[in-house]
Amino acid sequence: MKKSEINKGLYSAKVITASGLLTAASVILATLAKYIFNESALRLTVECLPIFIGAFAFGPIVGGAIAMGADLISCVIAGMAPNPLITIGACYVGVTAGVVYKYCFTKRFPSARITLAVFLGHIVGSMMIKTLALQIYYRMGLIVLFRIPIYLIIATVESIILCMLFKNKGLKNEITGE
Repeated sequence: MKKSEINKGLYSAKVITASGLLTAASVILATLAKYIFNESALRLTVECLPIFIGAFAFGPIVGGAIAMGADLISCVIAGMAPNPLITIGACYVGVTAGVVYKYCFTKRFPSARITLAVFLGHIVGSMMIKTLALQIYYRMGLIVLFRIPIYLIIATVESIILCMLFKNKGLKNEITGE
């Protein structure tokens, strides 16, 4: 596939429309979690589900773009200036998940592929980059280490939900085109 064909796919009406809807879904899930958990540093949320769906369906670039858009819109809604490292961490959730989903266990072990993509996305983006950003910018101390078990729980829940969604052949075909 030529580079121009790859870029053409990224700018199709289907990809742009689906990416916008997935970004909006992620923002809504994040906003609901903020209201439920009172903006606590330690909150349970499944706001990355739409990011993973976008990364699985359209690849790592779109997954990263959905995550970046959701993070920036969430900052605007919260009335905060975006934190560049946290935004980069969000992007890496989508990018890592998209790369792992596209290149690991290609179509042979769908549940393993989904689970590995979700866990590595959270390990790289949420546990490493975002935790480092919170430590650098806000000097939160050791409290940031509590994010690790929380994101292991979140990744487990999101993996289970995504595996159940992708067991539906019609939905899987619609989402990923496989």
